[in-house]
Amino acid sequence: MVNIFFRSKGSKHLTHDFNSMIQIVILNSVGFYFLEFLVQYFTSQQLSASGFQIGLIYSILVVGHIFSSTFVGWITDKTKSKTTLIVIGSFGRGISYFIIYFSIVYSNLVSIATGMFTLGFFAGFFWIPFDTLIAEK
Repeated sequence: MVNIFFRSKGSKHLTHDFNSMIQIVILNSVGFYFLEFLVQYFTSQQLSASGFQIGLIYSILVVGHIFSSTFVGWITDKTKSKTTLIVIGSFGRGISYFIIYFSIVYSNLVSIATGMFTLGFFAGFFWIPFDTLIAEK
């Protein structure tokens, strides 16, 4: 079977850290997909949230990303170490996952919304510098 995601180390067209960056993208995408499914299912089935409330929860995620995007974009341009911002974003996203999972355990819709805002906010700290690193390759 041909592996389309990972290339051999001797390839002339790729940087030395191409495989590790692809692994980061894959792992982040899988975790985010699972969380989106879980939040939507839980809020509709267990908390009996209306369609408007579920839409509001996902809109809050986008609002969090909007708040961080401009600020993080400016910081990304000014700093040399983009990996520091990626680490901050990773830890922030991890904290937001804990907030969301504890909110599910305690069945609290407001805490789920808070966790989604935190996830959106720190996703900006992760994806903007990460995309910049990819563009610079």
